[in-house]
Amino acid sequence: MENISLQEGVSIRDFVEHVWGFDPTRLEWGAWIFEPKVSQQRKFLLCGKDFGRSKPFCDMLKDASGKESEQIPNVIMLNEGARVPARGDRKLRFPDAAVCMEFQVEYDTPTVRGVEQDGSQEGTRRGLHVDLQTPKAKQLSEDELPLARYALESLSDVGNRRFVTGVLVQDKSLSLWYFDRTGFIKSEDLPIFEEPELFVLVSVALFRCDPRHLGYEPLIQPRPPNSSALPPSRIPRSNFRITPWSMAKRRMRSIKFGVSGPALYVQYGMTGCGTVVLLIKTLHECHLVATHLKEDELIRDLRKTVQPRWQGHLPDLKFSLTIDEADAQLAFLPQTHLTGMYGVSPPEPRVLRILATPRYHYLRDARSLDEFKSVFLDIIHTHRAVYLQANILHWDLSVGNLIRSIVGTTHCRTSPYRADRKELFLSKGKTYPIIMDAITPAFKPLYVQWILPLHDIFNDYVLSLATRRLAISRRKAVMEWDEETAGGTVTYERFMEALGASPKLDS
Repeated sequence: MENISLQEGVSIRDFVEHVWGFDPTRLEWGAWIFEPKVSQQRKFLLCGKDFGRSKPFCDMLKDASGKESEQIPNVIMLNEGARVPARGDRKLRFPDAAVCMEFQVEYDTPTVRGVEQDGSQEGTRRGLHVDLQTPKAKQLSEDELPLARYALESLSDVGNRRFVTGVLVQDKSLSLWYFDRTGFIKSEDLPIFEEPELFVLVSVALFRCDPRHLGYEPLIQPRPPNSSALPPSRIPRSNFRITPWSMAKRRMRSIKFGVSGPALYVQYGMTGCGTVVLLIKTLHECHLVATHLKEDELIRDLRKTVQPRWQGHLPDLKFSLTIDEADAQLAFLPQTHLTGMYGVSPPEPRVLRILATPRYHYLRDARSLDEFKSVFLDIIHTHRAVYLQANILHWDLSVGNLIRSIVGTTHCRTSPYRADRKELFLSKGKTYPIIMDAITPAFKPLYVQWILPLHDIFNDYVLSLATRRLAISRRKAVMEWDEETAGGTVTYERFMEALGASPKLDS
């Protein structure tokens, strides 16, 4: 499991200014009088249940937020997370939660060491796919974990969030939170009834916050007449617009794509590059570490390097763009600025990389078993050709990136790589039978034709490795061991032989 950086102690004023984009000097605290409503405070204090505190607290926030005429209409929909909807999939959805909120009556709670990675659902909340602690073993408390889960769902649901902010109310105090895929930020604790100026500052800033400072992707803009319908909880009927100042060096006019449906893919998790695939024509975007190889340049080089026979199996890149810190507005991620202010080492710089290709289809949507086998073999041959002719292999193959074109050619996302092809066949316990039982009737023939022969290959690997380790433990002479091919047991040639296919590449 990966560690997530948690920075604590950011001042309320700094958080409001650098995350929500509100200058604290605009509050002009001494120029007006704020008189909190005692009835609202009483309801808040007398409520003995966590979920019941949201209504009086939100009423207090709205009362302290100033003139309604100065607020941005509909930009704030304060929700205390979300309940499991009455739908068949029972999946949590957070499309309308512009700001995540969590309420706890008791302040002191035990800490937990981490969160299970299996994504199983406990009550209405799913597990996080990360270990929520800093390298110094700072741990989130049990009260703080639900807010992080809400942020996880918000980042992973629709595909239109760069970051998520939240408010955690514990007893009579609140703290402001920031979540993105590089780490978390927690503000100092604010005593709600002892610091009226800061409470009003939070309220005023929150009710005047625009979508960009709430973490919504600024490149995705609702089309008229829905351009004022905020928060933008859905991306169909939106525009993906790259504005002129993001291309100043090229002096190009703005480019606008129409988003015609829900995201085809949104990376789930609190870490990673946050890949989103939108149905436009198609446009792919993700936040990558700036030091990573540039995918678009790599793809173009590959298409020039490999033989014409394999070029059709590589992504047909129509357009690409990288947005870095030089484009301050489009590259906006508050995490980088706040960590620097407090002397904390900032995360690796991120860039927003956008790729546009024709729409491809998932391998799982193959129309027949024969088509599936043909495309799968094309994938293997293409990977082999790219490896031999360009010395590049793919890493992290999954059902999300094994895709094909309409005519059956394959798309292979490329990166430097060390492959691990044995996970399915070396699974132990409950995993293996679950995978085997999931094979649909149309694909049952593959169990005998492909899966069992491939299983035999990796079984040879296990036996060979065990024999080698036993010989070493007994200090006997052992044969040389090629780590790359697992002692010669797992090779491309044996793999293709198990599939009943030729290992030779057509020129």
